[in-house]
Amino acid sequence: MLEPRTRSTVDLPAAGVFHPAVRKFLPFVRKMAGILKAHQVNALNVSIRHSPADSTSLLAWAPQEVRLRLYYKQRSTKAASAEVRGWTRS
Repeated sequence: MLEPRTRSTVDLPAAGVFHPAVRKFLPFVRKMAGILKAHQVNALNVSIRHSPADSTSLLAWAPQEVRLRLYYKQRSTKAASAEVRGWTRS
């Protein structure tokens, strides 16, 4: 099993964020970095993915053309989950 030995106390979730416009990408990333720093998020990796926007499918996978995937580490407590809800809605 490839689970960390701390799995009972630590989660390694991922959050996907779609970004609406390539031309506004840099200001968006700067604001995101500010939020992560202000909340002292233990960010492990951010990947940038490009895919053509899909506006025709009923359940479109990519409503915008740029997507960020944030991998972070958090404690497995109710308080930690509440804290994550706060910064993910900033």
